[in-house]
Amino acid sequence: MGTLGERRAAILRAVVSGYIRTGDPIGSASLASRYRLGVSAATIRNDMAALEKLGFLRQPHTSSGRVPTDRGYRFYVDAIPSTQAPPSQWRRSIARYFGEPPRDPDEVIRGAALLLSRITRYGAVAQPPLSAHVVVMGTANIVGEEGFERRETVRGLLEVLEEERDVLELLRRLVAESHVVVQIGTENPISALREASIVAAPYGAGDRPLGAIAVLGPTRMHYRESISTVRSVAEHLGQTIERLAG
Repeated sequence: MGTLGERRAAILRAVVSGYIRTGDPIGSASLASRYRLGVSAATIRNDMAALEKLGFLRQPHTSSGRVPTDRGYRFYVDAIPSTQAPPSQWRRSIARYFGEPPRDPDEVIRGAALLLSRITRYGAVAQPPLSAHVVVMGTANIVGEEGFERRETVRGLLEVLEEERDVLELLRRLVAESHVVVQIGTENPISALREASIVAAPYGAGDRPLGAIAVLGPTRMHYRESISTVRSVAEHLGQTIERLAG
């Protein structure tokens, strides 16, 4: 919680959670009625104003509620337990695919990216081992995603995915990580991704990293489900590639 204190941290998490769920700015009255925060709407309103000054929230319009900034999303993401499991229906889809995967490792990777895009409804990218190209799935999800407020953002994302080079370099850097990595909005080194979030994880054979797989969506992403699902798919993908290699 850092210097926020328990109450303001709870309010911030509630605002992020509510905004991810609804896409509407969150007001103090709705927080007071929906969450058991133990304080009045006036106190919540004061705390939200303080969180705005600290850079965790912003107010799109003077008469509206507040929405998270990238810093607010980061606070929320950092509090998600690493033991979080994917939703049960998604777990079944993952188990079904990796229960009978293709025999060709390249097809396994392509299928894993397609699986991620279908169950999360975001775009998905994967780096096959020793490849100068990336596998891109779910571009229709990116085009249809309402969480992107500007069409210029969508156009830029599609262009960077088509060019491949920057995304491939990003995924290659992530191979060195041993855990799920979340880059939110302005944290992204690629300018076209600065209104988007990417959740990526390395996969490998044993202790040897081979590549990375990721989902790409708006900063108003369902982070809990996305993080746990990318982690699970990456683990299954690594085990499958290792098994196919004999």
